[in-house]
Amino acid sequence: MAEIRGFVEEDPPSKVEERLINAVVRDVVASQSEGLPRDVAGDLRILRYLRGRLHIHEEACDLFGRTLEWREQEERFDVSLIHSRMAGMTPEHFQRHFAASKFRQHLPAALLGRSHRGSVVMLFKYGQWDVESAVRDFGPHSVLEAEVERLEWTMWYLDELTRKEGRMRYMMGIIDLEHAGAHQLRGHTRRVMMEAGRLLAFAYVDSLEVILCVNAPWIFSAIWATASPLLTARQKAKFHLLGSSRSETVRKVLRATIPPEILPRDYGGTAEPDLWGTKARQEMEARKRKRQHSSAPKEASGSSFGVTACCFRRSLEAPIAEDEDVILASQASVDVELPTHGAKLS
Repeated sequence: MAEIRGFVEEDPPSKVEERLINAVVRDVVASQSEGLPRDVAGDLRILRYLRGRLHIHEEACDLFGRTLEWREQEERFDVSLIHSRMAGMTPEHFQRHFAASKFRQHLPAALLGRSHRGSVVMLFKYGQWDVESAVRDFGPHSVLEAEVERLEWTMWYLDELTRKEGRMRYMMGIIDLEHAGAHQLRGHTRRVMMEAGRLLAFAYVDSLEVILCVNAPWIFSAIWATASPLLTARQKAKFHLLGSSRSETVRKVLRATIPPEILPRDYGGTAEPDLWGTKARQEMEARKRKRQHSSAPKEASGSSFGVTACCFRRSLEAPIAEDEDVILASQASVDVELPTHGAKLS
């Protein structure tokens, strides 16, 4: 069974594209990109805008400028602060952080690893997402902020992989729509998903290789059958409707595309990702209890020497960061799972 490939360009920038990149840098207001990290406003990020807009200079400039303006003017949350928290996390640390998020109990998802082709694979059980409860518990813009957090890390990691491996890297999504229903087309769910879709379209351009959709309700399949003839070949290549994950044919396609060792058992693999964050939250609670136990005052021995030694020992104890999984770029190196391909990009 052949693996699924999206419509992407993996080659590093050509000489013509390098000139176009320089033109975008020249024509977009210089003050907008001054001091921004290279994964936000560097050559490879601009290349994604050029390729996403079919190398039309004016459209790439407009979209890139809008993205920089959004990053600066967004009032619901601080995008730069989010980026500073997420950039530098290894995939392992990101998944631990992502799984331990308060949102996982309402929004099951997980970072799985990398596809056979090298794309960064995530699984979203959208059919079981309870956006209404997440908004009720954490605020009207909290889910969108969490999505931006995920995308900021993803774009940073793709930039790192591309520079190390000499090939443009992308993300791949498995979307499981089992249990999806009309209730997810109303209220906060509809608003949040539409906002997230708009953000992906203009602020995280050309980051997606392909979406693999499984367990879609019949109505979704009917809508796709009607809409797909209206899409371009490039657009259709970004989305594949596979059918039931219980089908061995579907599982063979998934295994041909994604290594079985990172693919969950429900999809024909052997992995058991922490989709609901249960394990991560248990580990976090265990660490907290351990810290509380170790910092609890010891019983005095009855002697003045014992009391003095106990106090002196406690004064030497350094504070421990509350979130051990947030590692900044200056503190961590990227763990690249596939071998390097070709020369490094500048």
